Amino acid sequence: QQRAAVSASATMRVPVAAKLAEVHRGQRTLIFHERIDKAELLLDVLSKRGHRVTAYHSGIAPIVRRDNLRLYRRGMFDVLISCRALDEGMNVPETVVSIIASSTASVRQRIQRLGRVLRPAPGKSSATVYTVYATDQEERRLLSEAESLDEVTQVRWVQGSSGGGRG
Repeated sequence: QQRAAVSASATMRVPVAAKLAEVHRGQRTLIFHERIDKAELLLDVLSKRGHRVTAYHSGIAPIVRRDNLRLYRRGMFDVLISCRALDEGMNVPETVVSIIASSTASVRQRIQRLGRVLRPAPGKSSATVYTVYATDQEERRLLSEAESLDEVTQVRWVQGSSGGGRG
């Protein structure tokens, strides 16, 4: 559990996710982070950079969450930041970019998150998924999964630290 907390709070996850959102400015982007405080920090950073961004997580009242999701689906927001609240049961097929800024070791969670962006939608021919990682263990786990995704979508593995890694 301590290792998970260190991994989730790796200092470069927020700036890397923000930079990736900049690259895809104006595209429907869904960003996942495990921690609400970091999700809120991302919301603040992207809002200050002029993104049309909102959040969907358990720290937000249910009626506001529902409205935020509805407005994202309608295109009023380009970026939606979530923690675990969108992991299962919610469809946002309009999304073309997904940035997983942090995640658990759960394969099921990652599959569910990939499913949020891989769903078909009118006018959507492909999707891009970024997974930001900060530890060697995360890298090994994610790279072993990447091979099975090559046929499905373009996936980039980005290391969120000052070390080497794949980019």
